[in-house]
Amino acid sequence: MKKILLFAISFFLLVGTQYGCKSKKEIQSGISEVSTPVLIGGYAKKDMHFKVQIGAFEVPLAEDADFFAPVVGKEVRIDISPQGFHRYSVGFFKSYPDSDAYEKELKEMGYEQSFVVAYGDDNQRIELPMDEILRLYNMAK
Repeated sequence: MKKILLFAISFFLLVGTQYGCKSKKEIQSGISEVSTPVLIGGYAKKDMHFKVQIGAFEVPLAEDADFFAPVVGKEVRIDISPQGFHRYSVGFFKSYPDSDAYEKELKEMGYEQSFVVAYGDDNQRIELPMDEILRLYNMAK
């Protein structure tokens, strides 16, 4: 009986490895042939970019407002938050480190409350906390 049982186990192990079955070690180590893409607010990493928000106001600012003096000549994007605030952002960066460096420059120019924000390439802002965006961004390929 033991010989039959040993033969059956050996047979299934041999057949299983020949037909692509995963070993226990491979399953435990997390190796997988199926890769689920990481989406960041519904966007793949390659389909998003970063900007730096320099302000948000209940009432829209005039284009020639003194607030914009440090960024004259730069494209300033305005979008409306879900709460109705007019949010102003500048820059266009495909990588977070570049946007982070620009945020530091803007703070030196006087935009002390500036911070990095993420957008999909359809220019829709990704309404997630930045720490969650960065966690997913760093996981994505």
